[in-house]
Amino acid sequence: MVKIKMFIDMDKEEQYLTDMAINGMIFKRKIPGGYYFEKAEGEKLNYRIDYRLFHQKADFQEYVLFLADAGWTLVDGHYNSGNQYFLSKEKMCDEKLFSDYSSKAGRYERYLRNAIISIFVSLIYIFLLSFVAIQISPDSKKLTSVMSTLQYSLLVIFILYAFYESTCAVIARNVYKRTNIKKMITR
Repeated sequence: MVKIKMFIDMDKEEQYLTDMAINGMIFKRKIPGGYYFEKAEGEKLNYRIDYRLFHQKADFQEYVLFLADAGWTLVDGHYNSGNQYFLSKEKMCDEKLFSDYSSKAGRYERYLRNAIISIFVSLIYIFLLSFVAIQISPDSKKLTSVMSTLQYSLLVIFILYAFYESTCAVIARNVYKRTNIKKMITR
């Protein structure tokens, strides 16, 4: 079963996945804009999410093995996917994936860094697509060709993507600050 829902706050996303498992919907994989669940008997499962990008598959495999030794099973995620979804091998445990607030805040910092890069790349695409569209059709009254329509459609998509990533970056920054504040309070 597919559920359409999006999160930026990974703590809320973890809670959502846990609540769905209690209601008999077991998370199997992330899909664009949502989640794929399988029906099962409701149970409390301990999902945790980390955000990491790996340049090499070997580094990713080492990371997954390290967490497997610590009692976590990879549910979904790839070396270049960013979000890595883990499930505790102990079904009733409330263990944390991160040992302290600093490492937990690090996932938001990594997410924020990637969002800024995505925004920058999107802005370059927007500029290039605008430039190409102007070169192809200097007379703005003749924008009826299929190529121009395609270019403007891509331009709109990249503008929306840049807006989405900007929003994600702002929210991630706020969550990162909130997590760092918790770290300072507990010292």
